[in-house]
Amino acid sequence: MKFQKIIFLAVISLSLLATSCKDGSSISEDAIINIPANSSSVSAINVKRLMDKADFESMQKMSFYQDFIKDASNGNPSVSAVLKDPYASGLNLDANMYMVQDVDITTPENSFMGVVASLSDKAAFKKLLTSDGNPDIKSEGAYEYFSADRRTIVAWNDDIAVMGTSQGSGANLKAGVESVFNTTKETSIVNNEDLKKCFSKKADITSWFCSNKMAEASKGKLGMAGFIITPAMLTENYAHSYFNFEKGAIISESNYDLNEKLTAEFSHVFKDKVKTDFSKFVPADDLIFGFTGALDMKGINMILNNKSMAGMADMTMKEYGLTTADIAKTIDGDFLVTSHATEGENPKMLVAVKINDMDGFQKIIDLGKDYDMIESAGDGLYKMAGLMGLADDAPMFYVTDGMLFVGDGNATIPALQAGDYGKNGTVAKDIKNIFSKNIMGGYVDFNNIGNYLDGMGIDFNAMKDGTMELNRDNGTMKLNMTDQKKNALKSIVDWTNKNYEKKGAM
Repeated sequence: MKFQKIIFLAVISLSLLATSCKDGSSISEDAIINIPANSSSVSAINVKRLMDKADFESMQKMSFYQDFIKDASNGNPSVSAVLKDPYASGLNLDANMYMVQDVDITTPENSFMGVVASLSDKAAFKKLLTSDGNPDIKSEGAYEYFSADRRTIVAWNDDIAVMGTSQGSGANLKAGVESVFNTTKETSIVNNEDLKKCFSKKADITSWFCSNKMAEASKGKLGMAGFIITPAMLTENYAHSYFNFEKGAIISESNYDLNEKLTAEFSHVFKDKVKTDFSKFVPADDLIFGFTGALDMKGINMILNNKSMAGMADMTMKEYGLTTADIAKTIDGDFLVTSHATEGENPKMLVAVKINDMDGFQKIIDLGKDYDMIESAGDGLYKMAGLMGLADDAPMFYVTDGMLFVGDGNATIPALQAGDYGKNGTVAKDIKNIFSKNIMGGYVDFNNIGNYLDGMGIDFNAMKDGTMELNRDNGTMKLNMTDQKKNALKSIVDWTNKNYEKKGAM
């Protein structure tokens, strides 16, 4: 068995990436001391807290985990021992693990990501690494290391272990792990005041991100993107994310602190909230998902003009008799994307867009007809022309009451025309508020997804529904579990075992 599989399955998978922060503004003096000050992001991983929430003792007795041990260890006593007792790995599971990332914005595949953990038993950890072969272990000063492949390196000293990875083979992994071992308390990320602020809040999962490394890497390398996003805009932007396994729900919250230049530039991309009431176009009984957003079309056009980019777009549209200003005046920016499925039928999509200027929009429709791109199919109804219109699933366009609808011409659009769409029950008030009181809002009904996918052998029964809300300074995602009395992580473990016993495979 390769090293990556041993470590990921025997240790990282046990953690399931659960993280937490201590109460108060102080930061524990564990492996985080070795994380360099210029790191792009840091997440703390509390394995013990995860194991408690997952009820690890009962999980060890479950069929999926018992078979997982047999498969992962493949007769290797050391790996089997670690899976039965994670503390035998030599990692200090009572201390936080940390995920650290060094972002390369110009070559993302060369970005360095590392898992940094405290060691309780260096000899036990080294024994685990060498239990399934004889890797070429090398010494480099005060630490040892070996390269599992061109994208993975493992290194350790008496106190910490580091596993470095990258998506591409061009990253300097050795330099990445060396930067961790060479970091002292004086040069550590722990001195960053914004990190302290982030880590002062208690949560199961806490992640901190800073854009400074992206700003430095982007200087002179953004190309055309530099007309819109400058290095100055990428400086001193922070994001704090908190993830909690609660009773009956998983809740993720994020707060954003953007610099003045970026805020001023992109405050015009979105309106403050969706002002159009789309709820009557989101039938609740067979809903799979609904997603709304509020783009500021005039603001976007203003940004393009300020960047001297609108002119290029206008030259392209000139032959059609349009300008970017015409589009911005005509299209409101509020939109809805939703999907629903009735029993025995494939899911149907519906897109709804608010129109501000019906005369201006009719001009766009007429141009589409003049250029044989669309053709009339009835009162306010249009379909694709030419080869694109020959497909059985080609969308239909329906324009009425200041709205443009794009959807299935055999079911969704006829139902809208007849006034029958949504009569089987509209969404509840709290979901309506999610759609109308945020820059972006979303809702997913896992019960309806489950009803549709049950015949395919995919079970979503552990999850009830999910919501997403995004505003200028924060965002929230919530996944509600079917069992509201049980911790969400425990529900996931039980659900995994139930599906395993049903199928006999992971």
